[in-house]
Formats: sequence, structure tokens, C-alpha cells
Amino acid sequence: MKKFLKIFLCVLLLLLAFWKIRSIYPYILSARDFVVRNCFALVKTHFPAYDISALPPLTEQGNEWYAKYHFIAHTGGHIEGRIDTDSKEAWKHSYERGVRIIDANLRFTADNHLIVRVSWVYDFGQNYSPTLEQFKNSLIFMKYHPMTAEDMIQFMLLHSDLYIAGDAKNDPAQIYSALVNIAKRMNAEEILSRVIVSLHRTEDVERVKAVYPFKNFVIRQYGWRHNWYKLAEFCVKNDIHAVNIFNYIIDADPDGVKILTSKGIHVFAAVVNSLSQLQAYKDLGVTGAVSDYLSESDWELLR
Repeated sequence: MKKFLKIFLCVLLLLLAFWKIRSIYPYILSARDFVVRNCFALVKTHFPAYDISALPPLTEQGNEWYAKYHFIAHTGGHIEGRIDTDSKEAWKHSYERGVRIIDANLRFTADNHLIVRVSWVYDFGQNYSPTLEQFKNSLIFMKYHPMTAEDMIQFMLLHSDLYIAGDAKNDPAQIYSALVNIAKRMNAEEILSRVIVSLHRTEDVERVKAVYPFKNFVIRQYGWRHNWYKLAEFCVKNDIHAVNIFNYIIDADPDGVKILTSKGIHVFAAVVNSLSQLQAYKDLGVTGAVSDYLSESDWELLR
């Protein structure tokens, strides 16, 4: 009987293991492809295809947002331990903690209204896009209030030293065109001087500038789009003083930070929630971070 029980348990464990492997197999393949793709891309990222020695480094006055502030509140920052809410409560909490740049994830609802939300997954399901009415009437985690573009602009009007780092989840030109139109309709065009246009593709810079003469830009370097030297050259020639780099890219190729900072470009690491990790990045030359939890006072704790 004991022998039969052992065999039964072994078979059961094998079946469970087989089921579990099958259920996560797509994720294993995805992870494998991600690693292979980005390891190859990192080699290209650091390849010195451009000679930038003759490029003069960017200069600054010292009071610009990228020189004055060190943290961007990721998806609005945390609220009661929860992250990625993009909620009014999270924005208010981040501002009260001393953060002066907030990551604003901009996207359209199903009926083409501009709102602030990184993902629908918490309340609507990943692949479901709600209407504006559904969006406004659905509390996040059944507790926190969602933000429309109008809410965001009103918050910026009430907090005249606040910047937003806009992250377009749809076509950037369409997103920023909608934002400009809303700001003008609200007689709040002045807030556009505190919008930091954050873009994944360098070619989108001119497209967004054609919409409105924004002054503040960030290029998001995630390892598969830019050679470090090419990125530094583009930033210098286009007067872009900051880039946003994933922490795993910095870990894999820390010399990229030195290449960028040698030309006066500020580097924000994303996403960093540990002071010890941030200290290591600061030692490399990183000047700030996108963070769920850290705030300006934390920068003073670093060496």
C-alpha cells in the first residue's frame, strides 16, 4: 500500500510539473527571446560607430529641471504601498513628498479622450479600452480616483513648480496634439512649458515639434534602438539634455553612461527603488532616477 501511495504521489507530482511547465512555456520562450535580442542589441549599443570627440558638450544654467531635480515619480508614484495607479491620490502624495517631476502615461479612451493611465489591467482587463464615462466612473483598486488630461492640467495649474514627463502610449504626435488642444481650451497653455516630452524614437522629436514648440525632451534608451555614440550625437545636435535608461541596460553596459555624461547629457535610471542601487548608479555618473518610492530628500542621503 505504501509503495502504491509513493508511486501515485510521484505520478501526481510529474503531472503537476508538466502542467506547470506547459502553462509557463510561452513566458519561458518570451524571456529567452528577450535575453537573446537585447544581448545582441547591447553589443550594437556600445559599438563605436561614430566619432563624437569633436562635439562640444551641452551647457546649462543650473536651474533647468534636469539639473535641479533628481527624481521622476513613476506612474504617479506610490500610494499606500501600491504602484502604477496613475491616480489623483498618488500624484498628490508624490508632490507632498517633494517630487517635482511626475511620469504621466498618456493614452486615449475608446471614444478618443485623452487620459492618464499606464494600463487598463487593474480595472478593465489588459486588452479592453473603456469609454471616458466608464473610465471616470471606475475607481482604481476600488479606492483611488482616475485622472483625465483635464484633471492633470488642473493639478499643474495648482502646483506651478510641477513638471510632467509625458509618456505617449499611442502615437506621440496625436497624443501631444490632443494635449495642446485641451490646454488651450482650458486657457492653460502655460503648463506646456512644464511638459517634458519623453520619446522612444529619435525620429518622433521633429514630429512632436511640428505639433507645438515644446522645449523639454527626453529620449528613452532601452537598449535596442540607439548606439551610445549616435544617441549622444543626436542629443547634442538637438539640444536634448536628458535621457532615460533602463537599469538593466546600465548594469549590462555601464560605459554608456560615461559616453553620454561626457557630452553634458543627464542620465535618469529607470526604475530604481533602492538607495544602494542608486548610489552605485550615481558613482557611474547617473544624475537621477525614475522611481516608485524615492523623492528629492533621498538624493541628499547619497555620497
